[in-house]
Amino acid sequence: AASPASDDDKPNTATHKTGHIRCNDKMSTPMGSRVFHLKIDQGREIALLQGGKELGTVVWRGAVLLCERLRKDPSLVIGRRVLEVGAGCGVCSFLAHALGAADVTIADCGPDSLHLAALNVSRLQSAANAAGAVPAAHCSLESKAASHWIADASAATHIQSVLAAVVAAASHATADASAATHDQSATAAAAEDMALIEPVFNSAQLGLRVRHHLWEVDEEAARAEAAGEAPSRVRHWSDAGREDKTSNVPPMLHPEEEPFDVVMGSDLLYFSNQETPLLAAIARRLDRRRPGAAALICQTMRRNNRTVWERFVAAAHIAGFDVRDEACGGGNAGGWEGC
Repeated sequence: AASPASDDDKPNTATHKTGHIRCNDKMSTPMGSRVFHLKIDQGREIALLQGGKELGTVVWRGAVLLCERLRKDPSLVIGRRVLEVGAGCGVCSFLAHALGAADVTIADCGPDSLHLAALNVSRLQSAANAAGAVPAAHCSLESKAASHWIADASAATHIQSVLAAVVAAASHATADASAATHDQSATAAAAEDMALIEPVFNSAQLGLRVRHHLWEVDEEAARAEAAGEAPSRVRHWSDAGREDKTSNVPPMLHPEEEPFDVVMGSDLLYFSNQETPLLAAIARRLDRRRPGAAALICQTMRRNNRTVWERFVAAAHIAGFDVRDEACGGGNAGGWEGC
């Protein structure tokens, strides 16, 4: 991974201004020892565990800005099947779920990131069960029409109870995430709590699932189909040890699965040649026959990746996508130019 060019390249820096997160920027902390407070709407948030050794176990600037976009226009995901690629701990996925997506798949290749996402799914499901939420209802929805999401009026109280339970569960591990980073006893308590949580990779109740996904597998599947041959096996660092594990390993996102209405991702492109497999994954996973189908990609522009982004946009044009390349965020003198 590239070294940060400035303080603005570190995770979460921009979010201090909007109040969506309360933790410091130190990397490689014990898994689940920090909390990301995901804002749903005014007065409502979900506390999601983060922290770990992989880059995907913390929330980066691009994910925060993509969440801002979803909050401004929830119709992008309401009632739709959503896939987040390179999801890390899946903060954008959890927001899409909260805004009313029909179902959401959190996909990444990093074992720690996927495990952390599955732990958060587990916590949400446990909170929903404890609050007695209606099984068919999402446990943290911003309602577009109450009758669409909630079986009866009393369920609205259940939903608020679920949110309170989720926040309380996270606060039990650490009342304040930034303080917990420096408080060894709080960190130890968080690690102890983490050991008691069983990861959930499939939650039919919530409409959430976690999947291991390699863009290169989708790229190889497309190549093999065009050549009329069987796809070759793709070797990847994240496969190490998968064959030896019999539990706590997420299933693969199979190349032949039904495509999605929305494919989204943030801070995905940094290195040369990443744009080709990413575009292959989007092309395979997005159902472009569906009205309103869209890929939503938010990328922080740093010193080392502008050319990769430009190649990605050009290749998307050639592949037949209607590309709208928009600037968001803002620049400063520290070297960060925008998203």
